[in-house]
Amino acid sequence: MFEAKYFFDRVYDGFVRRVVVGGSDALLWKRVDAAFIDGAVNRAGTLTAALAETLRPVQTGFVRHYALLVLAGAVALVSYLLWS
Repeated sequence: MFEAKYFFDRVYDGFVRRVVVGGSDALLWKRVDAAFIDGAVNRAGTLTAALAETLRPVQTGFVRHYALLVLAGAVALVSYLLWS
């Protein structure tokens, strides 16, 4: 009885191995982490790549194009404020 430590180690090991480790493996790792968290990160990366691919032609590297875009935005903002 004393050598077996009241069988506490066997009960604890069985509980931890089956319930805690098995449950966290099946529920937390495979369903929550793999499906939800990894899926959200992968979707965010895919969305960012698609947005970057769409906006790539706008980035020409010429300052005159950027100045023209700023001017067009200012004209659009002033027009909106005047007519609203």
